[in-house]
Parts: sequence; structure tokens; C-alpha cells
Amino acid sequence: MTYIYVLSLRDNNLFFQMTVISATLLRKISPQAKILIAIDEITDLKKYSVEYELLLNLNVEILIVKTGFSDCVLSSRLIKLSLPNLVNEQFWYLDSDTLPLINTDSIQIAGDIGMVRDLNRDASDFILNESRIVNCKAMNWPIPEYPYCNSGVMFLKCSPQVKELFQQAHEIWSSACSVGINCGDQLPLNIAIQQMPNINVTLLDDSYNAQIRAVPRLAPKAKILHIFSGSLAKHNDTLLHVLIDNLRDKGVLRTDILDRLLESRNPWVKQARQWWLFPIRKILS
Repeated sequence: MTYIYVLSLRDNNLFFQMTVISATLLRKISPQAKILIAIDEITDLKKYSVEYELLLNLNVEILIVKTGFSDCVLSSRLIKLSLPNLVNEQFWYLDSDTLPLINTDSIQIAGDIGMVRDLNRDASDFILNESRIVNCKAMNWPIPEYPYCNSGVMFLKCSPQVKELFQQAHEIWSSACSVGINCGDQLPLNIAIQQMPNINVTLLDDSYNAQIRAVPRLAPKAKILHIFSGSLAKHNDTLLHVLIDNLRDKGVLRTDILDRLLESRNPWVKQARQWWLFPIRKILS
């Protein structure tokens, strides 16, 4: 199975560190996986020697995608919306801030694309972020309805329908960029999905993209943890924080912590309230 990460770096290597951590976990649970790192033409991985060596040791393939953007966020969004054109086989896409815990090489998914509900919300709890509603109104786009999916973990088949879907999402995204609106990739993808009657989307179980910052109770049954990068500076309560700190301050990837995570499935540090709740939730899940 092929797994793809997207990296666009300028003067900060946080996403590189997270990608190395995630890909190392992936290699541990899936020794035969083909891991592809898609970067833009400006990104210089060699600039970060520690992370670069760790990445090369994972036997990954690095693919350079020309985007024409100097802005790393816009560049990464363009690459992500071009994913079906990068390979000719089905694959998993993983955000850098995900932590895969089980081998998903042989998972059978019926649809053209498999995704999980954003914030792991039920229909009764669904409400679109106000900033995305503003984006839709500004661009005269339809406001997406439930199920609204998170694009941090996706299973994609290499089919004409998937390529058409991502082309439509790219056009929606580009139209916003042309007027200075940065709406991310998730909103255009959801709009395109709901506008395409011939796309078969499988709504995956929440465990495939357990967004534990929003729903901590999902941690015990997570197959892929998703610890939002935007929340890292606001909290210091997960093993991802510890792993990043060790990479940044000591230049060391604590594989013992990764092994402990794979064994216990508990992503929280002992000082965190969620660490103590984890075994209770595990029994109840």
C-alpha cells in the first residue's frame, strides 16, 4: 500500500518533525509500505540534517511537485489537491500530525474515497465553522451539509471519478485564492463531494481519524490518531509534544516512546488528566 505525506517548508521545520514521527510509526507497523513524501520546489529537506537522515532511513520516496507558490501554506494545499495525479494506484493520505497505530495496508473500502467526519461529530452536533460559512457566502458557494469530512486522513482510489473530484475541488480552491481568500483544502473538497453525484464516498469509522483534541474518548479505539498541529502551542499533554521536544532540543527521535505508544495506545503524558481517564475509557469502549 502507498501512503503519501505533503510537506512545504520555509523557515520552520515543525511539520518535518511531525512527518518523521508519523512516518516512523507507519514503517514500524507496515514494513512493506511505500511511503511517498511530496514536497514543493522550494522545500529543502537537507537543510534539516537530523530529520532528513531519519527520513532517509525509513526508505521513503521524495517527489518534487512544482507549485509556483512562495507561500508554504498555499503550496501545500495545491499539492494536496493534486494527489490523485501523483500516483497510479490507490493510497492513503496522512496529515503530518497523524499517528498511525495499526496496519491499514489490506483494509477493504468500497467507495472511491474514504473519509471520516470532521471533529468526529454526529449529525446532531454538526455545525460548520463560522469562518467557513463566511468563505462560502463571500464566494457564493453552497454551504456544505452533514456529513462534512476531515481531509487529514483519506483513502483514495486512482479512478476517473476521484481525479474529477479533486480537479473540481482545485478549481473551487483556486477561485478563492484569486480573490485573496485562503479557505484551506477541506472546504473545497467537501463542496466538490456534495456537488458530484457520481462519486462514491465511504464514511469511515471515526477510529481511522480519531481527532482526540475534539473527542478525547476516541483515543482507546483509535487506528489513526490525529492531533491537530494548530493545538500544539496551546497544550503540552500528548506524547507527540514529547517527541517533538526531543527532536528539537536533543536531535533524538525517542523510538522507545513510539514503541510504548503502539503497545499501550495511550497518547497522553502522565501529567495529563486524559492519561488517567484513558484506561477507564478503554474498558468502556
